[in-house]
Amino acid sequence: MQVNTAVVKAFWRIESMSSSSSSSRSNLENTMAKAILVARMREAVQRSLCPRHFRNFKSFYNDLREFCSMVVAAKGVIKATIEDVFPLPPQKIKRENWEMFAEWLETDIGEPVRFMCLPWCYDSHESIQNHDVQKHESRNSNDSSSCSKDDVQIS
Repeated sequence: MQVNTAVVKAFWRIESMSSSSSSSRSNLENTMAKAILVARMREAVQRSLCPRHFRNFKSFYNDLREFCSMVVAAKGVIKATIEDVFPLPPQKIKRENWEMFAEWLETDIGEPVRFMCLPWCYDSHESIQNHDVQKHESRNSNDSSSCSKDDVQIS
């Protein structure tokens, strides 16, 4: 079993705090919820992209923590959508997940995070297209610089 360092660090931060007020507990719960959500989303994207495209998914990294803070503050209002788009292992994010997420972002409830998340959908679509092209090219050549057929994970 792989241990996520972000979750462990958040746990130790919580354990080291000595205050037990309800406000402090609420902050601790939010910190843990955010750390768990960041880890879940990051790991789902990592499972779904080849290493090179995962490293280059900058729009996702740039806004992930802020997005997770907003989701935690929403108190479950958008939890089901996030769980559908960013599945637990061993499932991967599929093209349909990103399309559903983009559609959801265009609704009223998706509006608060639309500006930061629509680039994720566009970038993932571009990665999917690049995978398809590279997959085709790698079949026709011995080019080791493109993603290998084993790296192509998005369906």
